[in-house]
Amino acid sequence: MELKNYPKISIVTPSLNQGQFLEQTILSVLDQKYPNLEYIIIDGGSSDGSKEIIKKYSDRITYWVSEKDSGQSDAINKGLNKATGEIFNWINSDDYYEPGALFEVAHAFEKSDTNVVCGYNRLVDESGKRIGQNRLYLKDEIEKSLFFTSFRQAPTFFKTDRIQKLGGVREDYHFNMDYELFIRYLLRYGQTKFKFIDKTLVNFRHHETSKTIQKQDSFTRERSEIFENLISDKYELDQNDRINSDKALAYYYAFKALKTSRMKIGQYLTFLFSGISKYPSKGLGNYLYFLIKEIVFYK
Repeated sequence: MELKNYPKISIVTPSLNQGQFLEQTILSVLDQKYPNLEYIIIDGGSSDGSKEIIKKYSDRITYWVSEKDSGQSDAINKGLNKATGEIFNWINSDDYYEPGALFEVAHAFEKSDTNVVCGYNRLVDESGKRIGQNRLYLKDEIEKSLFFTSFRQAPTFFKTDRIQKLGGVREDYHFNMDYELFIRYLLRYGQTKFKFIDKTLVNFRHHETSKTIQKQDSFTRERSEIFENLISDKYELDQNDRINSDKALAYYYAFKALKTSRMKIGQYLTFLFSGISKYPSKGLGNYLYFLIKEIVFYK
């Protein structure tokens, strides 16, 4: 099935010293042969031959630069500021697209009321061998999604103007910048205009030098900070008509209970009962069922 008009898709690759994987990433974008592609590479001044790899394909790349920056988040925002497409995403320099992925995304965005298209990640090891699969799953309540949804950035494509209006990613976050952006998206636009497709779009690589593997403690610390900020006044939940702040706080306590060792039974029960006390009486039964299913029997 062909489209009469293919929307422009802007793809950004932030890169730093990932020369062993970078060429595969670049080719996975260019070999899509998508007719309305804007491809931007922001390299942080690599010293491993990455610049030479980028130059090799420079005639097919819309814009690229290799200069010192303040990290991945800075690079993503630099690319976003250059983006002129209707649809936006970034792909890291150690991951790669499945053939036809951008066509699948374009078809999914055909309906004008779709703001976000989500496909599957194929998880692969350093050699490209499949080790798993995942995707973004939203919960039945937005307050629950804030704390109990694992955001999968690579196969999740946004309308560019939505991300630009949010100001891009926060550059003070270096591990959960994508998740924090997702939280702000939900708070501003809600979770009703998502479209999920049963297609694998991206191969997400796990390897020993990736931040995902090396910096798990940093990921956990940043995620905790985001949640702490979320229930404070920094995101102004009380002034957000989309969010029931009491429900949000209840799910925050549920999340805290989930992450608390059962050996710390006093703290565990405090979080559980704090959540129950905060959840509005209407619908409390559903919240209790959630606790029983997700918390009490969690192992």
